[in-house]
Amino acid sequence: MTLDASVQRDLIEALRLLNEGKATEAAIIVTGVFERHPESVDAAHLLALCQKRLGNFLAAITAFQSAQRLDPLNATIAGNLANLLSQMGDRQRSVDTYLRALELNPDSPELLLNLGLTLLEQGKPEEAIDAFTAAIKKNGAMASLWHGLGIALRMQGDLEQASAALERAIKLDPKNGKTWTALGVIARLRGNPSLALQCYEQARRAGFAAVELLDAEASAHFDLGDISQAIGKVDELLSHSPEYVPAHAMRYEMLFEQGTPIDEALAPFRQAIENFPENSALQTAFASALFSSGRYDETLRVLNHLRARSDEPALAALHVQTLLKLRLPDEALKVLARSPKAWLEQPRLAEALAKALIAHQDPARASSVLDDALLKTPLDQALLATQSIAWRLLDDPREHWLCDYDQLIWRIKLRDDHLAALEEYLRSIHLTQREPLRQSLRNGTQTSGNLLGRNIDVLNQTRAAIVTALATYLDALPKNDRHPFLARRSEAIRFAGSWSVLLKDGGKHANHFHQEGWISSAYYISLPMKSADDPTAGCLQFGQPSDEYGATLEPRKVIEPVAGELVLFPSYIWHGTVPFHGRDSRLTIAFDVVPGR
Repeated sequence: MTLDASVQRDLIEALRLLNEGKATEAAIIVTGVFERHPESVDAAHLLALCQKRLGNFLAAITAFQSAQRLDPLNATIAGNLANLLSQMGDRQRSVDTYLRALELNPDSPELLLNLGLTLLEQGKPEEAIDAFTAAIKKNGAMASLWHGLGIALRMQGDLEQASAALERAIKLDPKNGKTWTALGVIARLRGNPSLALQCYEQARRAGFAAVELLDAEASAHFDLGDISQAIGKVDELLSHSPEYVPAHAMRYEMLFEQGTPIDEALAPFRQAIENFPENSALQTAFASALFSSGRYDETLRVLNHLRARSDEPALAALHVQTLLKLRLPDEALKVLARSPKAWLEQPRLAEALAKALIAHQDPARASSVLDDALLKTPLDQALLATQSIAWRLLDDPREHWLCDYDQLIWRIKLRDDHLAALEEYLRSIHLTQREPLRQSLRNGTQTSGNLLGRNIDVLNQTRAAIVTALATYLDALPKNDRHPFLARRSEAIRFAGSWSVLLKDGGKHANHFHQEGWISSAYYISLPMKSADDPTAGCLQFGQPSDEYGATLEPRKVIEPVAGELVLFPSYIWHGTVPFHGRDSRLTIAFDVVPGR
């Protein structure tokens, strides 16, 4: 419809006020216009934008819906509604609305950009990559598209391509501090913290001063072994943003790895939760830190307080894990029985329920729970690992079908002419005093960042030898499209993570699996002398679960390590090591591999 000139002037004035940040004044004008002209698409659309700016989200949705009824083929209206739904956290409806808008205007890179960003928030990087890539084909000069693609590729673990995408974004927008920071994070993850700090300096020069920058700088300094500088950056961050949760967790973990007594390292964190008792995210992070430190009784006290105030699936899962650590499976099952049924369909709570049932000596029901969960997420390594234990307890032949300890676990001898140089380099980068939290090793240290991403000659040689070994392993695997490991065979692979571990007297790996992997590994660089008293000391063992399952099971397979040898196996197979004693140390490289795109 055509509005008279005075009404059009009112709408233009309202739009001017909205663009100047005067949403209240704009809403008053446009509300009057819409009341007089309820058939005006422009009035309904502008009213929706005013209500969105004012934070009146339900009123904004109503106005958007009115605009859509008046003009159902308007892609701009659909896109703006999708933006609102994303802002509200209703991401699935937001994605659906972006897709509808793209049906109306498939050539819009802006819609594809916002769709990609929403998919990232949903934790769907592969779909986000498709959206950003399609948008770049339409407008490769938008720096924000390359930035989004870089973030999505990083989430996928493709650090090389992520770095290339972010470098392209910087060429298009060289003063974007956020992109410089993201590029620095990639450099650190690829094992180059010095280059990361150079990127962060560029971000500062561009005027970027967000808390994420201090967070990133602290991590880079920590990787370089400059602990005082790292702690200083965290303290600076907390002086500006005392409720910034990741910084409290980072500070504790840094102090822990440097050998600070747990109570002393936890003290600042404990003070923070006293200062901000209403900050649930901070309280949750503190509970997680307590759990990782083995303070299970205190973890329960914090969780009980948190869950009484505001409950969520992640808290229930941590509650159950804590009870299982305390060998209280019946209590764990009671907690799960009180949880909403819909929560139990989530992978981590399904895993927790199955573990509790196994500890309760009901592996049959555990297996049934896992069957249902694996229908939804068939490649979830934790669910597969737990199912292997349930099947073993049931004497179900599918355990051997899944794990096939003889055929799927390989030993491959790599070239050893560079082992001495590799050992020298690796020992030089073990800079902490104690193992990191939330890792399997005990009495040892672990490098940070992506070890095999470092551009060091001896590591480049090692990576090349490993890639060749992986190709040999994959070529020999049988084809089986119904098997959760074999069905993922791919010519393209990428490293999802790589690190070095240095174990000392009494050192071991607790039994574990690798949730983020497909193929996992152990590459032996230097080994302690064999023990005449315990011939299994230091051996790698498979098929034995962690203690909280309450199942006394012997290992299915034991491998005596050999320097220069690489062991490869499916990531969901339980594995750990037998402790060793003596003055010698045990130096290894480990990595996870996943199929590439």
